[in-house]
Amino acid sequence: AAMPHSALTASTACLVLLLENSIAFSPSISFEPAMKNHRAISGLRPTLFRKAESRTFRMAATAPETSEVWSSDGPSTETKKLQQLTQEELKRQWWPLAALDSLNHEIPNPMTVLNKRLVVWKSNGTWTAQDDVCPHKLAPLSDGFITPQGNLLCSYHGWEFGSKGECVRVPHLPPAKPIPCQCNVPNYPVERTGAVLWVWMDPLSPPDGPPTFAHEREHWDENVPPYQRDIPYAWDYLIENILDPSHVPVAHHGLQMGTGRHLVGPDQVKLLEHNITNNAVQFLIQNKQSAAVPPRDQRWTFQLPGVWSVITPNGFGLFILVTPIDDQSTRIIHMVSGRARQFVPKWLPEALVHVKQTRFYDSDAFMIRHQQQVVAETGDPSQALKSYSLVSEADATTALFRKWFSARYGGQVPLLVPPLRTTPPQLPSRDQAADSWEQHGKHCVHCRSAEAAARKTRVLSLAAVVASALLSSVIGFLASAIAAVVFGAAAFVADKIVKTFHLKAYIHGAVK
Repeated sequence: AAMPHSALTASTACLVLLLENSIAFSPSISFEPAMKNHRAISGLRPTLFRKAESRTFRMAATAPETSEVWSSDGPSTETKKLQQLTQEELKRQWWPLAALDSLNHEIPNPMTVLNKRLVVWKSNGTWTAQDDVCPHKLAPLSDGFITPQGNLLCSYHGWEFGSKGECVRVPHLPPAKPIPCQCNVPNYPVERTGAVLWVWMDPLSPPDGPPTFAHEREHWDENVPPYQRDIPYAWDYLIENILDPSHVPVAHHGLQMGTGRHLVGPDQVKLLEHNITNNAVQFLIQNKQSAAVPPRDQRWTFQLPGVWSVITPNGFGLFILVTPIDDQSTRIIHMVSGRARQFVPKWLPEALVHVKQTRFYDSDAFMIRHQQQVVAETGDPSQALKSYSLVSEADATTALFRKWFSARYGGQVPLLVPPLRTTPPQLPSRDQAADSWEQHGKHCVHCRSAEAAARKTRVLSLAAVVASALLSSVIGFLASAIAAVVFGAAAFVADKIVKTFHLKAYIHGAVK
């Protein structure tokens, strides 16, 4: 009797996800009403949004420059005034660390931020982050375990560390002898905002306040679990991608309600205004989302250290937190506002929502990694803009971001530890670029649990099919046949669900 309900649930889920996708997964979120006259302010606010501005959209009154914006690979007027980021500035930032649902609360978690290896663990209810290196003989502390006393024990020689990085026990040292301070581990402040952890990457200097994004919590629902994924392409290429509205109808064709390849044309994207500062790039864009709806004005912002956002005056919002893992991969934490999730039934499993988000990122993963590889092969990976042929107004956001990135970061992914590499990185296969199980599923508590349940259902259903056949002489042929069909269908559906979590390459030619 469970099968009709499962089929109904799956059908309902597909419809709900399609509806949600038009709001929660696409960067093309509309602002109402569309605005014709834009009031100006002097520069960006310290935070991204304020309640007082929730009904208007204000930007510095910077009209688009001439075609020089997208046709020239030199600096623009604004970027000539920017200062290059220093290592001290890089460290003294709250960087997005992880979504809580992607962390194991019982054992140490190895994490990499800015090419710096950290161990993230929970000590007596409090999250902490430290160097993932035991000072004794440099073993990874993430291979250790948490003791009943709430200490982190190194599995190499048994040294123990407290939540502040202090070494509390050296087994081979007499109890009466003090532990030298050189045995301590650098400790990094950690803050939690809702379901997300942030890390302050300077262990020697205290934070100058909470994460900036904490002030924007009014716009997103802390009860909506974020979607986290480690993507195999560089931080700057990811940001360039999510600041490019013109790729959405083509690269994500078939994944977003109301849009598709038929919308692509000269009037699809128009840059109305832009604002560039040391800490942010912001665009006011007129974006055509649907043939049935007039173009809408939208504000797209990227603000240091790694917050991409869109918020509408009526409360709908989308946020993507982006942190460099190293120079070849990036961690994203995808969040939406509570209002954007109001169309999704509360009983809908979060794993189904993640499946749809996964396909959105899958659909352009290989293309982004490929463009990064081609630029790297020119011998100067910091000069992506020189390799591009940007010829239309739709390319303006890409050109402006690249000029900002070159001026602010010298065209290099911000890292605290230089990458050690003797040979150039190799282009991953399509399957590797879009391996969502390795990048997301096996770390996500929702997807991991759903995949395990589907595997168990598949095994039990197949066992029930065999049992019904063996017991046909006892229960009768008709009952045996009905049981075989029902349990066989259950095994088929469970197998499809398992495979859904292990989808690999996204083939655009197969999407009509």
